[in-house]
Amino acid sequence: YEVSGQEVAPTIGLDQWFHARATGMAQGITDQPELSFAGAGHANNAPGMWAKDKKDFAPRFAIAYSPTGLSGLLGRVFGNGATSIRAGFGIYYDHFGEGIINTFDANGAYGLSSRVNSPIDLTTDRAPRFASVNAVPIQIIPTVAPETSFPVTPANIEFLSWSVDNRVKTPYAEVVDLSIQRQVNNAWTIEAAYVGRLGKRLLQNLDVATPLDLVDPKSGMDYFKAAQKMSAAGRAGTPTASMPTISYWENMFPNLIGNGFTATQNIYQNLWGSSIVGNETFPIYSLDTGSFYASSGFTTGPLNRYFDPQYSSLYAWASVGTSSYHSAQLSLRHAMTHGLQFQFNYVFAKSIDLGSDSERTDYNKGQNFSSIVNAWNIKGNRGVSDFDTRHAVTANFNYLMPFGRGATFLASSNRLMNAIVGGWDVAGLVHWTSGLPFSGNDGAGWGTDWATQSFALVSGPVSSGGHHIIGGVPNAFSNPTAALANIGAPFAGVSGQRNIFRGDGYFSIDGSLTKEFRVVEGQTLKFQWDVFNTTNAVRFDPHSVQNNPFSASSFGVYSKQLVEARRMQVSLRYSF
Repeated sequence: YEVSGQEVAPTIGLDQWFHARATGMAQGITDQPELSFAGAGHANNAPGMWAKDKKDFAPRFAIAYSPTGLSGLLGRVFGNGATSIRAGFGIYYDHFGEGIINTFDANGAYGLSSRVNSPIDLTTDRAPRFASVNAVPIQIIPTVAPETSFPVTPANIEFLSWSVDNRVKTPYAEVVDLSIQRQVNNAWTIEAAYVGRLGKRLLQNLDVATPLDLVDPKSGMDYFKAAQKMSAAGRAGTPTASMPTISYWENMFPNLIGNGFTATQNIYQNLWGSSIVGNETFPIYSLDTGSFYASSGFTTGPLNRYFDPQYSSLYAWASVGTSSYHSAQLSLRHAMTHGLQFQFNYVFAKSIDLGSDSERTDYNKGQNFSSIVNAWNIKGNRGVSDFDTRHAVTANFNYLMPFGRGATFLASSNRLMNAIVGGWDVAGLVHWTSGLPFSGNDGAGWGTDWATQSFALVSGPVSSGGHHIIGGVPNAFSNPTAALANIGAPFAGVSGQRNIFRGDGYFSIDGSLTKEFRVVEGQTLKFQWDVFNTTNAVRFDPHSVQNNPFSASSFGVYSKQLVEARRMQVSLRYSF
């Protein structure tokens, strides 16, 4: 808690508030009481932003077994004492909280945020500064607004903000592994393993004030289905006069019947049509806030049934996320013999989650890639993780070159010759992965949530992966024009397809050459030459791909590299 009492929290638990909205929504009822903020934490003699976790239990179990006394085929396969079988299971809890507090403090701590402006126009040259040890710089103290009286209630201005879900819990993971390791001989060891990790109660960025998917009690139809019918007609170019009646709009907006048209047709003609294409929150916002009625001539209907009057979007981290990671891993190791040490690893894996953003992510700064699109259907975000690598290879080696005294070649070298050719050590590291995933966005607007765009929807084959130089710039698609023909914006309530495309993977070979010279007893001079990305491989960051299908000229273009250009460093170290 904050020791000086500068801590606030919603007076209504956001989890309770959000679920009350969901319960009422399914019954055709709008339940959106005003949110207020009041002092929180120990210094205010009030509960904290969320409750302590007192029941977190993290058991760990492990077993290792080395078969001995085996005969026949089992003995030949496993060897006597040359094979180890290991298995383990554990529950591991995350350390969380700092990112949530920082985000809330910066963007949502209502009643504590204020902007202090200088009362005069100060330039850098005129600012107070140190002049001498006997002169105190002139201090210009800006005026500060009077303290807020709590509890305080944000005005009904429908702004976008952050808050804190009072029901967040410590995220944890259940981890299981099984491995079989076999020592082939004194130098070689091979190991095969399965490693799995299941994430629970993961923090996800959720808009708790997302517009309601309000059900019409008479027809039983919900808003998303009614909006989808409108969008389908608009994209098909259906004329207003041919637009069939949709009971949802007739029942929910009877005030819009007139001018020889049904309510469905009037809404379609004035607010929907073919111009929406992925921006379906605009028509319902216009109707729900009353902005449509100002110039339409229609009688104003019920307001604030879909949108919350205070917030167009209110983001909070919620413990609703899950993830799963499964991998098969193969390792081959060569112990240091004859001057060579070597290791090779291959991983075949798949990671799935609802979002891969870090807790420090600030939505307002555009750093997130996977906020929950539809808060009423969080599983719509399910897709491979942002960091999913289906195939990954790493290898490293260290080789003492066989030249000089005591080595295979030039073993009888004199001191000068040995100083030149002996003791050279070559080392290397190789890292390669298959392509990393990325998403397209709906491009047109905001079809489901007011501030979170949906992911693009793929309707046909799209070739992506690696990078292709098109018009002199790198592109994730081999044929962007053909890709665009099969990519579009989803309807309202549809999250789209997250991380369905693949871009470049990671590739780099690093190396070093080392030689140590003995100067005198107890004194050495070490030379080292390091090269990073030795082959100067070029790979681009899939998260930098221009993924808006409505920006056709730049669609698929990379803007950042994933691997830095080749770099070298040379060093001399004198030890004494």
